[in-house]
Amino acid sequence: MRALGPLARATSLAIALAAAAATGCDGGPIGTGISGLAGTSAVAGSVAALPGAPLGEAVTSPGSAPVSIPPGDVAVSVEGAGGVPAPVAADGSFLVAGEFAGPVVLRFEAADRVVRVPVDVPPGALVLLPDVVLAKSGALLDGGRALNLLGRVVATDCAGDSLVVEIESGRFRRPLAVAIGSETRFTTQDGKPANCDAIAPGETVLVDGRLTLDPLGATSVQALGISIDGERSTIDRGVTGVSFAGTVAATDCARGLVSLADVETRGWVSLDAATAIRSEDGSGLDCPGIAIGDRVRGAGRLGLGEPDVVVADVLSVRRPGEGSADVRLAGRVVEVDCASGRIATTAHGVRSWLHLGADTALPQGIACGRIPTGAWLRGLGRIDFSRPTRRVEARRLSLWEPGMDAEPSKVD
Repeated sequence: MRALGPLARATSLAIALAAAAATGCDGGPIGTGISGLAGTSAVAGSVAALPGAPLGEAVTSPGSAPVSIPPGDVAVSVEGAGGVPAPVAADGSFLVAGEFAGPVVLRFEAADRVVRVPVDVPPGALVLLPDVVLAKSGALLDGGRALNLLGRVVATDCAGDSLVVEIESGRFRRPLAVAIGSETRFTTQDGKPANCDAIAPGETVLVDGRLTLDPLGATSVQALGISIDGERSTIDRGVTGVSFAGTVAATDCARGLVSLADVETRGWVSLDAATAIRSEDGSGLDCPGIAIGDRVRGAGRLGLGEPDVVVADVLSVRRPGEGSADVRLAGRVVEVDCASGRIATTAHGVRSWLHLGADTALPQGIACGRIPTGAWLRGLGRIDFSRPTRRVEARRLSLWEPGMDAEPSKVD
């Protein structure tokens, strides 16, 4: 029998404790503004910008406006929670907040479709869903994130890399499995470094990390940051003290953007003049010194206008010399070069190349020459650290073709 990993161990313990927790899932009013999250929860994110060009036609501008999902013509709400649906902004960002927690369904309604997204929202949390694609068959998205998780530690297993934290906010209370690892950043309330052994049952912690989105499984978090005796942020403008970690999958130093990914999620880090970048030996770096395949971790702040972009305050870079890393892929196809076996994609305005090889699994019936520009591409890539020139090798790809899907909004 295979041994349970840290996330599975924490999840099992959380399930065992769930019956003893007093929980609530009925909804409340929804609004588009938050002043802290005392007694309320929120879901923020971005609807991915998709091309409006018919299939088979070249997309002339990476920032071309979508037609299948017109900016400003999409509204989002939490089903059964009442209140007025919140508009999705022209840049794709959205935010809904209110007195809801537990398994809820986000409802995106556009002129030509209704798409429902099930998500389990921990009490008092800010859940982030970046790059949501509203396809005919449902939402396409890769991973999520939960911030502002404040609770009391019920059980610790530092050797097993797991905690169980009872999250409480207003009238909602429930246990949550929290997996910890080498990338988890532990700090005290004043920001000083700490470790798991400093956490005792009964301690209050503030957690942020990757959120599982499996609607059939127990909610769990892979912690990126844990603040001992921390306090919830007031997030009417954003959230501070946000941790991040991952493998560099793309960079655009002209715009100060770095894409970080792991096997399940992909996110973005923004660099500005105040960002302190350090290599593993402590020497200073600038953006051009960050390469694809580098391991990056750090902390920064997050604004609600771009809920999947962390503005980095501090960032450390490590360059692995051997092995490989699998990374999540997501973006719009803007160029296909079958002669050289490359596909160019863009996301957040950052252009990156994927390399096709003998191990690349394309969708059934689709060869390189039939990949249309304008399609939304998702999948997995691999970065081989031993290559002199780092690049992302496509391993498994799927394509969504927005020009071929349409669904009347009333048929739901």
